[in-house]
Amino acid sequence: AELAMANLPSLRRDEGGVLFFQPAPLFSGVYFLARGNGAGFNPEGKEMLDLCRALPPNLSPQVLRLSLDVTRSCRTDEERAQALSAFFHEGFTYGKGYPFSGSSDPVEEFLLKRPPAHCEFFASGMALMLRSLGIPSRYVTGFLVQEWNGIGGYYTVRERDAHAWVEAYIPKRGWVAYDPTPPGALSGQRGGLLGRAREWLDWMSYQFQKLKAEVAGKNPKELLRLALDRLQALGRWLVEKPWRLGILFILLIAENLLGKKGALLGFFRRKEGKNSRRDAPCIARLRACLRKVDTLLESRGLIRPGHLTLLEWSREVENLLTASEARTLAIRFLDAYSMVRYGTPLPVEEDLAGLEGLATTLESSFKDS
Repeated sequence: AELAMANLPSLRRDEGGVLFFQPAPLFSGVYFLARGNGAGFNPEGKEMLDLCRALPPNLSPQVLRLSLDVTRSCRTDEERAQALSAFFHEGFTYGKGYPFSGSSDPVEEFLLKRPPAHCEFFASGMALMLRSLGIPSRYVTGFLVQEWNGIGGYYTVRERDAHAWVEAYIPKRGWVAYDPTPPGALSGQRGGLLGRAREWLDWMSYQFQKLKAEVAGKNPKELLRLALDRLQALGRWLVEKPWRLGILFILLIAENLLGKKGALLGFFRRKEGKNSRRDAPCIARLRACLRKVDTLLESRGLIRPGHLTLLEWSREVENLLTASEARTLAIRFLDAYSMVRYGTPLPVEEDLAGLEGLATTLESSFKDS
Protein backbone atom coordinates (compact mmCIF):
# COMPACT_ATOMS: atom_id res chain seq x y z
CA ALA A 1 0.00 0.00 0.00
CA GLU A 2 2.80 2.43 0.87
CA LEU A 3 4.53 1.75 -2.44
CA ALA A 4 1.29 2.31 -4.34
CA MET A 5 0.86 5.68 -2.64
CA ALA A 6 4.28 6.74 -3.96
CA ASN A 7 2.83 6.71 -7.52
CA LEU A 8 5.77 4.77 -8.87
CA PRO A 9 6.24 4.54 -12.63
CA SER A 10 8.26 1.35 -12.21
CA LEU A 11 9.51 -0.94 -9.48
CA ARG A 12 12.22 -3.50 -10.19
CA ARG A 13 14.40 -5.95 -8.32
CA ASP A 14 18.09 -6.45 -9.08
CA GLU A 15 19.96 -9.77 -8.98
CA GLY A 16 20.80 -9.22 -5.31
CA GLY A 17 17.13 -8.91 -4.37
CA VAL A 18 17.25 -5.13 -3.79
CA LEU A 19 14.14 -3.21 -4.85
CA PHE A 20 14.71 0.06 -6.69
CA PHE A 21 12.77 2.61 -8.70
CA GLN A 22 13.16 5.95 -10.44
CA PRO A 23 10.28 8.06 -9.14
CA ALA A 24 9.90 10.90 -11.66
CA PRO A 25 11.26 12.13 -15.01
CA LEU A 26 12.92 15.16 -13.37
CA PHE A 27 14.69 13.11 -10.71
CA SER A 28 18.17 12.00 -11.73
CA GLY A 29 18.88 9.53 -8.91
CA VAL A 30 17.58 6.13 -7.86
CA TYR A 31 15.83 5.21 -4.63
CA PHE A 32 16.53 1.84 -2.99
CA LEU A 33 14.04 0.12 -0.72
CA ALA A 34 14.42 -2.52 1.96
CA ARG A 35 11.73 -4.90 3.09
CA GLY A 36 10.04 -3.98 6.33
CA ASN A 37 9.24 -6.07 9.40
CA GLY A 38 7.45 -9.33 8.84
CA ALA A 39 9.39 -10.23 5.71
CA GLY A 40 12.30 -12.11 7.18
CA PHE A 41 14.02 -9.08 8.70
CA ASN A 42 14.02 -8.61 12.47
CA PRO A 43 15.78 -5.41 13.61
CA GLU A 44 15.88 -6.73 17.19
CA GLY A 45 16.79 -10.33 16.41
CA LYS A 46 19.95 -12.00 17.67
CA GLU A 47 21.59 -11.98 14.24
CA MET A 48 21.12 -8.22 13.89
CA LEU A 49 22.24 -7.45 17.44
CA ASP A 50 25.35 -9.61 17.08
CA LEU A 51 26.18 -7.86 13.81
CA CYS A 52 25.83 -4.48 15.54
CA ARG A 53 28.29 -5.53 18.26
CA ALA A 54 31.06 -6.43 15.81
CA LEU A 55 34.37 -4.60 16.27
CA PRO A 56 37.46 -4.15 14.06
CA PRO A 57 39.92 -7.00 14.76
CA ASN A 58 42.79 -4.59 15.43
CA LEU A 59 40.91 -2.14 17.66
CA SER A 60 43.26 -0.30 20.00
CA PRO A 61 42.79 -1.27 23.69
CA GLN A 62 42.92 2.48 24.42
CA VAL A 63 39.44 2.83 22.94
CA LEU A 64 38.01 0.27 25.38
CA ARG A 65 39.80 1.92 28.31
CA LEU A 66 38.38 5.29 27.25
CA SER A 67 34.87 3.83 27.01
CA LEU A 68 35.16 2.27 30.46
CA ASP A 69 36.47 5.50 31.98
CA VAL A 70 33.61 7.58 30.55
CA THR A 71 30.92 5.13 31.74
CA ARG A 72 32.51 4.02 35.01
CA SER A 73 29.65 5.27 37.20
CA CYS A 74 26.85 4.03 34.89
CA ARG A 75 24.69 1.05 35.80
CA THR A 76 22.58 0.48 32.67
CA ASP A 77 23.18 0.51 28.93
CA GLU A 78 20.92 3.55 28.62
CA GLU A 79 23.01 5.47 31.14
CA ARG A 80 26.18 4.42 29.30
CA ALA A 81 24.81 5.66 25.98
CA GLN A 82 23.78 8.98 27.54
CA ALA A 83 27.20 9.36 29.18
CA LEU A 84 29.00 8.74 25.88
CA SER A 85 26.80 11.29 24.09
CA ALA A 86 27.55 13.86 26.79
CA PHE A 87 31.26 12.99 26.55
CA PHE A 88 31.31 14.08 22.90
CA HIS A 89 29.18 17.19 23.53
CA GLU A 90 31.43 18.42 26.33
CA GLY A 91 34.90 17.30 25.30
CA PHE A 92 35.02 17.74 21.51
CA THR A 93 34.56 20.54 18.99
CA TYR A 94 33.02 20.51 15.53
CA GLY A 95 35.18 21.34 12.52
CA LYS A 96 36.08 20.36 8.97
CA GLY A 97 39.36 19.42 7.34
CA TYR A 98 40.39 16.94 10.04
CA PRO A 99 44.02 16.17 9.01
CA PHE A 100 44.37 12.61 10.30
CA SER A 101 47.81 11.16 9.80
CA GLY A 102 46.89 8.06 7.81
CA SER A 103 49.23 5.94 9.89
CA SER A 104 46.41 4.84 12.22
CA ASP A 105 42.66 4.34 12.09
CA PRO A 106 41.15 7.84 11.65
CA VAL A 107 38.26 7.18 14.07
CA GLU A 108 40.59 5.90 16.79
CA GLU A 109 42.85 8.87 16.19
CA PHE A 110 39.83 11.17 16.52
CA LEU A 111 38.79 9.59 19.83
CA LEU A 112 42.25 9.71 21.38
CA LYS A 113 43.51 13.08 20.08
CA ARG A 114 40.15 14.93 19.90
CA PRO A 115 40.78 17.19 16.88
CA PRO A 116 37.87 19.26 15.48
CA ALA A 117 35.91 16.99 13.10
CA HIS A 118 32.53 16.68 11.41
CA CYS A 119 29.48 14.60 12.29
CA GLU A 120 30.66 11.41 10.60
CA PHE A 121 33.53 11.10 13.05
CA PHE A 122 31.29 11.81 16.04
CA ALA A 123 28.78 9.17 14.97
CA SER A 124 31.45 6.59 14.07
CA GLY A 125 33.34 7.27 17.31
CA MET A 126 30.29 6.85 19.52
CA ALA A 127 29.21 3.67 17.70
CA LEU A 128 32.70 2.25 18.18
CA MET A 129 32.72 3.08 21.90
CA LEU A 130 29.24 1.60 22.38
CA ARG A 131 30.26 -1.63 20.68
CA SER A 132 33.44 -1.82 22.74
CA LEU A 133 31.12 -2.00 25.77
CA GLY A 134 29.02 -4.74 24.15
CA ILE A 135 26.10 -2.42 23.37
CA PRO A 136 24.67 -2.99 19.86
CA SER A 137 24.91 0.22 17.84
CA ARG A 138 24.62 1.33 14.26
CA TYR A 139 25.75 4.35 12.26
CA VAL A 140 22.85 6.26 10.70
CA THR A 141 22.89 8.88 7.95
CA GLY A 142 20.14 11.19 6.81
CA PHE A 143 19.21 14.84 7.00
CA LEU A 144 18.75 17.19 9.92
CA VAL A 145 15.40 18.81 9.16
CA GLN A 146 15.17 22.20 10.85
CA GLU A 147 14.59 24.95 8.27
CA TRP A 148 10.87 25.83 8.30
CA ASN A 149 9.45 27.85 5.41
CA GLY A 150 6.59 29.88 6.85
CA ILE A 151 5.51 31.13 3.41
CA GLY A 152 4.79 27.70 1.97
CA GLY A 153 4.24 25.82 5.23
CA TYR A 154 6.92 23.17 4.67
CA TYR A 155 10.44 22.25 5.74
CA THR A 156 13.37 22.89 3.39
CA VAL A 157 16.10 20.26 3.32
CA ARG A 158 19.39 21.16 1.68
CA GLU A 159 22.57 19.28 0.85
CA ARG A 160 24.27 21.03 3.76
CA ASP A 161 21.71 19.42 6.12
CA ALA A 162 23.18 15.94 5.55
CA HIS A 163 23.96 14.50 8.97
CA ALA A 164 25.10 11.35 10.76
CA TRP A 165 24.10 10.05 14.18
CA VAL A 166 23.90 6.80 16.15
CA GLU A 167 21.25 4.32 17.20
CA ALA A 168 21.93 2.12 20.23
CA TYR A 169 19.88 -0.90 21.21
CA ILE A 170 18.53 -0.38 24.73
CA PRO A 171 16.74 -3.33 26.39
CA LYS A 172 12.97 -2.74 26.78
CA ARG A 173 13.20 0.39 24.62
CA GLY A 174 14.59 -0.95 21.33
CA TRP A 175 16.68 1.18 19.01
CA VAL A 176 17.19 4.66 20.47
CA ALA A 177 18.74 7.57 18.54
CA TYR A 178 21.64 9.57 19.99
CA ASP A 179 23.34 12.52 18.34
CA PRO A 180 26.90 12.94 19.67
CA THR A 181 27.72 15.96 17.45
CA PRO A 182 27.88 19.12 19.59
CA PRO A 183 24.48 20.82 19.09
CA GLY A 184 25.96 24.29 18.66
CA ALA A 185 27.68 23.12 15.48
CA LEU A 186 24.44 22.38 13.66
CA SER A 187 23.34 25.34 11.58
CA GLY A 188 19.89 26.64 12.33
CA GLN A 189 17.43 28.72 10.39
CA ARG A 190 18.50 32.23 9.35
CA GLY A 191 16.17 34.80 10.92
CA GLY A 192 15.38 38.47 10.34
CA LEU A 193 14.61 40.23 7.09
CA LEU A 194 17.19 38.29 5.09
CA GLY A 195 15.84 35.00 6.36
CA ARG A 196 12.31 36.00 5.39
CA ALA A 197 13.44 37.01 1.91
CA ARG A 198 15.18 33.64 1.59
CA GLU A 199 11.89 31.93 2.41
CA TRP A 200 10.14 33.81 -0.39
CA LEU A 201 12.83 32.92 -2.91
CA ASP A 202 12.75 29.26 -1.87
CA TRP A 203 8.97 29.22 -2.12
CA MET A 204 9.06 30.70 -5.64
CA SER A 205 11.67 28.14 -6.71
CA TYR A 206 9.61 25.33 -5.18
CA GLN A 207 6.46 26.42 -7.04
CA PHE A 208 8.38 26.57 -10.32
CA GLN A 209 9.86 23.09 -9.87
CA LYS A 210 6.47 21.74 -8.87
CA LEU A 211 4.90 23.24 -12.00
CA LYS A 212 7.64 21.73 -14.21
CA ALA A 213 6.92 18.31 -12.78
CA GLU A 214 3.17 18.70 -13.27
CA VAL A 215 3.34 19.75 -16.93
CA ALA A 216 5.76 17.00 -17.95
CA GLY A 217 4.10 14.66 -20.45
CA LYS A 218 0.73 16.45 -20.60
CA ASN A 219 -1.11 17.19 -23.85
CA PRO A 220 -2.16 20.79 -24.83
CA LYS A 221 -5.71 20.39 -23.47
CA GLU A 222 -4.45 19.19 -20.10
CA LEU A 223 -1.85 21.99 -20.03
CA LEU A 224 -4.56 24.62 -20.60
CA ARG A 225 -6.70 23.22 -17.80
CA LEU A 226 -3.70 23.11 -15.48
CA ALA A 227 -2.74 26.71 -16.34
CA LEU A 228 -6.27 27.95 -15.57
CA ASP A 229 -6.31 26.08 -12.25
CA ARG A 230 -2.96 27.58 -11.27
CA LEU A 231 -4.03 31.12 -12.25
CA GLN A 232 -7.20 30.80 -10.19
CA ALA A 233 -5.25 29.51 -7.20
CA LEU A 234 -2.73 32.38 -7.55
CA GLY A 235 -5.56 34.90 -7.74
CA ARG A 236 -7.17 33.57 -4.56
CA TRP A 237 -3.78 33.61 -2.81
CA LEU A 238 -3.14 37.26 -3.78
CA VAL A 239 -6.67 38.42 -2.89
CA GLU A 240 -6.29 36.88 0.55
CA LYS A 241 -3.25 39.11 1.28
CA PRO A 242 -2.72 41.72 -1.49
CA TRP A 243 0.68 42.83 -0.14
CA ARG A 244 2.07 39.53 -1.41
CA LEU A 245 1.86 40.93 -4.96
CA GLY A 246 4.28 43.69 -4.00
CA ILE A 247 6.79 41.23 -2.60
CA LEU A 248 6.62 39.06 -5.71
CA PHE A 249 7.08 42.15 -7.90
CA ILE A 250 10.17 43.24 -5.95
CA LEU A 251 11.70 39.78 -6.08
CA LEU A 252 11.10 39.43 -9.82
CA ILE A 253 12.81 42.81 -10.44
CA ALA A 254 15.72 41.71 -8.27
CA GLU A 255 15.93 38.47 -10.26
CA ASN A 256 16.16 40.30 -13.59
CA LEU A 257 18.35 43.24 -12.57
CA LEU A 258 20.66 41.79 -9.99
CA GLY A 259 20.54 38.04 -10.37
CA LYS A 260 23.35 37.71 -12.94
CA LYS A 261 25.79 39.80 -10.93
CA GLY A 262 24.79 38.15 -7.71
CA ALA A 263 24.43 41.49 -5.89
CA LEU A 264 21.28 40.31 -4.14
CA LEU A 265 20.27 36.81 -5.11
CA GLY A 266 23.86 35.61 -5.08
CA PHE A 267 23.72 36.05 -1.33
CA PHE A 268 20.58 33.97 -0.94
CA ARG A 269 21.20 31.20 -3.47
CA ARG A 270 23.29 28.24 -2.48
CA LYS A 271 25.40 28.10 -5.64
CA GLU A 272 28.72 26.35 -5.46
CA GLY A 273 31.70 28.46 -6.44
CA LYS A 274 34.20 27.71 -9.15
CA ASN A 275 36.50 26.16 -6.57
CA SER A 276 33.86 23.87 -5.08
CA ARG A 277 34.48 20.13 -4.86
CA ARG A 278 31.88 19.41 -7.52
CA ASP A 279 33.34 21.75 -10.16
CA ALA A 280 37.03 21.54 -9.31
CA PRO A 281 39.22 20.23 -12.19
CA CYS A 282 40.86 17.71 -9.87
CA ILE A 283 37.47 16.02 -9.34
CA ALA A 284 37.15 15.50 -13.10
CA ARG A 285 40.55 13.79 -13.06
CA LEU A 286 39.43 11.58 -10.20
CA ARG A 287 36.28 10.54 -12.03
CA ALA A 288 38.23 9.73 -15.18
CA CYS A 289 40.57 7.60 -13.12
CA LEU A 290 37.65 5.71 -11.53
CA ARG A 291 36.04 5.14 -14.93
CA LYS A 292 39.28 3.59 -16.15
CA VAL A 293 39.37 1.14 -13.21
CA ASP A 294 35.63 0.39 -13.58
CA THR A 295 36.25 -0.48 -17.25
CA LEU A 296 39.15 -2.76 -16.32
CA LEU A 297 37.06 -4.59 -13.72
CA GLU A 298 34.11 -4.87 -16.12
CA SER A 299 36.42 -6.56 -18.63
CA ARG A 300 36.77 -9.31 -16.01
CA GLY A 301 33.02 -9.51 -15.49
CA LEU A 302 33.02 -7.43 -12.29
CA ILE A 303 30.33 -4.75 -12.61
CA ARG A 304 29.69 -2.65 -9.51
CA PRO A 305 25.98 -2.64 -8.50
CA GLY A 306 24.56 0.85 -8.10
CA HIS A 307 23.62 0.34 -4.45
CA LEU A 308 27.17 -0.47 -3.31
CA THR A 309 29.54 2.21 -2.06
CA LEU A 310 33.14 2.05 -3.26
CA LEU A 311 34.30 0.64 0.07
CA GLU A 312 31.60 -2.05 -0.05
CA TRP A 313 32.56 -2.79 -3.64
CA SER A 314 36.20 -3.09 -2.54
CA ARG A 315 35.23 -5.96 -0.22
CA GLU A 316 33.29 -7.62 -3.05
CA VAL A 317 36.27 -7.34 -5.40
CA GLU A 318 38.43 -8.96 -2.74
CA ASN A 319 36.18 -12.02 -2.87
CA LEU A 320 35.51 -12.12 -6.61
CA LEU A 321 38.81 -11.28 -8.31
CA THR A 322 41.02 -14.34 -8.66
CA ALA A 323 44.36 -12.83 -9.75
CA SER A 324 46.11 -12.02 -6.46
CA GLU A 325 48.26 -9.11 -7.71
CA ALA A 326 45.37 -7.47 -9.56
CA ARG A 327 43.09 -8.01 -6.55
CA THR A 328 45.53 -6.25 -4.24
CA LEU A 329 45.94 -3.33 -6.64
CA ALA A 330 42.19 -2.96 -7.18
CA ILE A 331 41.49 -2.93 -3.44
CA ARG A 332 44.28 -0.41 -2.84
CA PHE A 333 42.87 1.84 -5.55
CA LEU A 334 39.25 1.70 -4.36
CA ASP A 335 40.18 2.32 -0.72
CA ALA A 336 42.56 5.17 -1.60
CA TYR A 337 40.05 6.69 -4.02
CA SER A 338 37.34 6.74 -1.35
CA MET A 339 39.63 8.53 1.10
CA VAL A 340 40.77 11.11 -1.48
CA ARG A 341 37.38 11.70 -3.14
CA TYR A 342 35.26 12.04 -0.03
CA GLY A 343 37.76 13.65 2.31
CA THR A 344 37.04 17.27 3.23
CA PRO A 345 40.05 19.00 1.56
CA LEU A 346 40.35 19.04 -2.21
CA PRO A 347 42.85 16.43 -3.44
CA VAL A 348 46.34 17.66 -4.28
CA GLU A 349 48.55 16.66 -7.20
CA GLU A 350 50.27 13.97 -5.14
CA ASP A 351 46.90 12.28 -4.44
CA LEU A 352 45.87 12.41 -8.10
CA ALA A 353 49.20 11.14 -9.39
CA GLY A 354 49.16 8.27 -6.91
CA LEU A 355 45.69 7.12 -7.96
CA GLU A 356 46.48 7.44 -11.66
CA GLY A 357 49.64 5.43 -11.07
CA LEU A 358 47.67 2.68 -9.33
CA ALA A 359 45.17 2.59 -12.20
CA THR A 360 47.98 2.28 -14.78
CA THR A 361 49.69 -0.47 -12.76
CA LEU A 362 46.37 -2.33 -12.50
CA GLU A 363 45.94 -2.07 -16.27
CA SER A 364 49.40 -3.58 -16.81
CA SER A 365 48.63 -6.33 -14.34
CA PHE A 366 45.48 -7.28 -16.25
CA LYS A 367 47.41 -7.35 -19.55
CA ASP A 368 50.06 -9.64 -18.08
CA SER A 369 47.62 -12.06 -16.47
